[in-house]
Amino acid sequence: MANLRSAKKDVIFFMNEVISDCYMFMCIHPDKNQEEAAKIIDQAMALGENLFEQINNYPSAPGRALKDANLRKEYRKQVKAHFAQINGKLLSATDEMFDSLSKLTK
Repeated sequence: MANLRSAKKDVIFFMNEVISDCYMFMCIHPDKNQEEAAKIIDQAMALGENLFEQINNYPSAPGRALKDANLRKEYRKQVKAHFAQINGKLLSATDEMFDSLSKLTK
């Protein structure tokens, strides 16, 4: 994730994919586990809100970090680690939701 905008777009894309697949499942299989698909949609929306909150609250740079090269490097490492953690959580949670949706189809 290069910047805030792309991080938010990634979250929106993955959550939209999960939600659209759940709605597609609900349309194709009206007799199977509608409540479980609705729970997956709720999980996706809650995850999206949680990740947006984490994206918006990334670590802030201290004022002197702008002048000191070592502090600037440390700040950049913190921010990269923060967004890598968000990206990992996004991918793993999305994968879990797709797995649970695929279990419903069987």
